[in-house]
Amino acid sequence: MSNAINQPMSPDTAFATLCMKDYAPAFFEKLANVYGIHPQNEEEAARMLAQAARLRAAYDAMQEKQASTSNLLDVVDASLNQHVPPGDDSALKQAAAREAANDPERVSAVLSLLSAAQAVQ
Repeated sequence: MSNAINQPMSPDTAFATLCMKDYAPAFFEKLANVYGIHPQNEEEAARMLAQAARLRAAYDAMQEKQASTSNLLDVVDASLNQHVPPGDDSALKQAAAREAANDPERVSAVLSLLSAAQAVQ
């Protein structure tokens, strides 16, 4: 057995090793087979991997933001449901009626959306 197997790696080295042995070949194979993209040299390949990592980080951040927004919306709905029961759109209709004199097109749009929402329920 090699001494390299017995030598512990730093976390960064371990991550880089796995990336280059497992992730990179699968990544470049998919780029080639699905998109017809082939890096021209090692520098370009490294840039592609770095960009993929940045895109993944941005995607993960967006997913977390959507999840927290969804949770926030649930909290707001729960709070509103304590004061205004779901389906009680009288306050919304009153607000729409007040705005009718200012913008009938907007009111029509709101009422159309309310009708469509009630049809779905």
